Amino acid sequence: MFVDRFISTPMFYPCNYGFMPKTLADDIKCIDNVSVALKNQIEYLFTYYKDLEENKWVKIDGWDNSIEAKKEFQISFGAYHQ
Repeated sequence: MFVDRFISTPMFYPCNYGFMPKTLADDIKCIDNVSVALKNQIEYLFTYYKDLEENKWVKIDGWDNSIEAKKEFQISFGAYHQ
């Protein structure tokens, strides 16, 4: 994974954030084995960090498990290679 985004607001990322090479996917929405506190920090960041940009917003649909994360990765890897 490569960190490729820098936030331009007075907020900070609670952990490294980037992309997986050779994949195409919708926003990754699956995370497992993350503490409740870290999930809350991540959710808070992605809920409010776009508030300072006009006509942009984020909606959090929830969290999935590692099985769903692996499926999402396999789908995005396959999409890249089509």
